[in-house]
Amino acid sequence: IFIDVIFSDSVSLFVDGVPFVDVNSDSQNNSRPYLALTSGGTADYLSGSGSNTLRFLYTPSEGELTNSLDVLSIAENGTDFLDAQSNPVQTAVEADLLSKNTVIRIDADSPEIRSMVQVPLTQQEDENGKVLVSGEIKITFDSVISVTGSDSRLVISNLDDPVNTSYPALGQYSRIESGDTLVFTYEGYLADELIPIEATALIENGTQILDLAGNQ
Repeated sequence: IFIDVIFSDSVSLFVDGVPFVDVNSDSQNNSRPYLALTSGGTADYLSGSGSNTLRFLYTPSEGELTNSLDVLSIAENGTDFLDAQSNPVQTAVEADLLSKNTVIRIDADSPEIRSMVQVPLTQQEDENGKVLVSGEIKITFDSVISVTGSDSRLVISNLDDPVNTSYPALGQYSRIESGDTLVFTYEGYLADELIPIEATALIENGTQILDLAGNQ
């Protein structure tokens, strides 16, 4: 995202008295101004020294989030902002300077599991005394999600596969409830009636669990 900061007069950037020309120059110790943003990220200076418009580039990083992107401050970071008469330039930022003209929502925060609930449905004992159970496991995330594909599985502890009891039972993805909850169904033999059933791992099998911003 390009963010242009427009001043009333031309602004030239200097580092240790040297005109700021090449932002990648090691001779300037890589000092460059940046914008502190409401998302928790920063936008790096790109160009514009010598004009009245300085351009910054913002690339959201994992975990950054805001409903209305705005500039909190301009960090000079070792540079000097001077006008054509070599006077210091005022770099204080007016509140809501960006958001009052353009609303930009940033969501680089991956969905996280908020809760997991097991819902027993049936339980019966077979001729060998083994207890066969079925039910659902509901996994709720902290945001609305979508699922591409339907082959994801849950590995479930203390539950043996009903066909091959040497392997743990797998929960099968069923549906989404309330926009933020994945529902998996399961069936298997209890390995120990005194130990609760728990999901221990999610196998995506090529499926993707995404929030509305496309974060996985």
